[in-house]
Amino acid sequence: MRKVFILCVFCCIFLSGCMDKTEAEDRGYVITVGVDMGENERYDISFVTADLSGDGSDIKGKVINVSADSIVEALKKGDSNTNKLLYLGQLKTVVLGESILGDSEGLYEFLSQLENNRDVSIKTIMLGTEKKASEVTKEISEKEFSAGVYIYDFYKNSAEKTAFTEKMELENFISSIRENKSVTVPLIDFNDDDIKIEGAIIVGENGVSRKIEDKDVMSDIWLKNKGEGAVIVNEEGDTLSILDNYCKYKFYEKDGKLFCDINITGRGSTDSLYNGGNTGDLEGYFENVMEEDIESYINLLQKDLKLDPLGFSRKLRKYKNNLYYKYGEDNSFYNMNFNINCDIKIKSIGMGG
Repeated sequence: MRKVFILCVFCCIFLSGCMDKTEAEDRGYVITVGVDMGENERYDISFVTADLSGDGSDIKGKVINVSADSIVEALKKGDSNTNKLLYLGQLKTVVLGESILGDSEGLYEFLSQLENNRDVSIKTIMLGTEKKASEVTKEISEKEFSAGVYIYDFYKNSAEKTAFTEKMELENFISSIRENKSVTVPLIDFNDDDIKIEGAIIVGENGVSRKIEDKDVMSDIWLKNKGEGAVIVNEEGDTLSILDNYCKYKFYEKDGKLFCDINITGRGSTDSLYNGGNTGDLEGYFENVMEEDIESYINLLQKDLKLDPLGFSRKLRKYKNNLYYKYGEDNSFYNMNFNINCDIKIKSIGMGG
């Protein structure tokens, strides 16, 4: 089924355009780019390309590895290593290796280059890895190079595999870096020949990076109003499939302290009844777990990482400008006291509600 889907995607991507056969054959269509920091502040870049030569019955691909100061130089070197002109107009995925995720200056510069390349879509999916990006691109090419295209539709078709991650696109990645000085990056790996996208790593200024647990990723998703489609499982094996969620923030000052009230509401369906059929108990259980996990996650951001990927300071500036300037851009988030309230309603018994 996966191969049928991928073939259909390639037909849509490459056969519906205006280029003639000769022009298509002269281009090397880059589907995935892997990026690591190399020696002397250079980038080690891996291009995973699609080879559409032939009658289209056998889709092939290859990996081109180069070291360069910029993506423009990397493309030129890639061109010289193949008989095709590398083209980023069909780029679907960028994989960032551990080394570049820990090098804020190198990461920001590479992101700027991607943003300024007119061929690169702002909808390109961004992923991180705890190992070298070149290792991931090598696995993609060895197992099935078209995984880059498969990942593009992975979130929509694999809800059960993406319960603890979010889809991060280039435009949102850059926006978070600029506005919040940090970003939460989904992680990619391979497991028994299958793609695994789960967990995340938080990347911030001064090379700060930290992998976070699934419960922290889920808290991050709740606080971004992106809980729809998530599936939560408790210790008893009961599942809650989230139909929608809404997160509301309220900022104020009381007794000389800065406060933020977070109110999260959500609707969900369950495939089982908790402790013999008490839906209210199940709702209460998930509410308590959510509140504890979110409080723990915010504490991690405030005290351990000292990063604000959720943009609490930016929200304060928007809703309570006077308090933002009173506490300052660099201190407002770290001075906030949080009150967290979650209200979950189970609207149906049985998945899909």
